[in-house]
Amino acid sequence: MQGLLGAEGELALDGKRLRGSRREAEAALQVITQAGTNLRQVWEQKAVEGGDELGAAIALLEEFPLENKVIRADAGLLQAPFVQKVVKKRGLHRVDQRQSA
Repeated sequence: MQGLLGAEGELALDGKRLRGSRREAEAALQVITQAGTNLRQVWEQKAVEGGDELGAAIALLEEFPLENKVIRADAGLLQAPFVQKVVKKRGLHRVDQRQSA
């Protein structure tokens, strides 16, 4: 897997609510996914607890080698703690200009 990861130059983080996962007393399951844009490989997913998508995204970054990788994310994630984590781990960040549907 390390060989494949080395070939991945750009990672995208995106949060989603899973359709059909909502139950009577519970909110829909929400996850944040980290995927490679070159190899089109999902590398990791984390459940979002209490609606804290930013916290889940930072936790993903913490567990993943980012050196010399471009990290793409929606503008909502590009807050100071997220950007600081990318910079600390020697990655590069880029705003995803696409509008969410």
